This record gives sequence, C-alpha cells and structure tokens, in this order.
Amino acid sequence: NVGVTLGETGEPRAVVLVAVEEGSEAARAGLAPGDVVLEVDGTSVTTLEEARARLGGALGTDVLVVFARGEAKRAVRIPREAVRR
Repeated sequence: NVGVTLGETGEPRAVVLVAVEEGSEAARAGLAPGDVVLEVDGTSVTTLEEARARLGGALGTDVLVVFARGEAKRAVRIPREAVRR
C-alpha cells in the first residue's frame, strides 16, 4: 500500500527501491529508486517478504520507513494509499 516497486540485492542482502510511483505519497515523502530500505515501523528488513509484509496495511494509516541513500540515512512517515498492482 505504498507506491513503490521493491527489489533485493545479493550478499549482503538488502531491499532496494526499483521504482517509485509518480505522484504517490512515497514520491512526495522523497523516496527514490536506488534507496535501500533499512527499517519499516522500527523493524529491520532484509528480504522482499519482510518489507512487503510491513509496508502493507490499512489505507490511510502511516508507515515509518528508514532508508539509506549513499552514506546518508533518513526516516520518513508515509500514509498508505491504494496503489495499482
């Protein structure tokens, strides 16, 4: 329910953003392709399954995403929304 497409790297395993839906809450929050998802709602994620399970939820509720872009880490709160699959 967050407008992103996820991918997974090899070793070390990490979840990366492959695409961010234009005009989505995720895009407005500043997420961009290439960002590495570190935590979702305070829990570390290292697999696609973990990230998908934590990003999903009731429409209109917020999810806190901690991500890395290069050496910098940031945290953003993103409202969940209806997204196309």
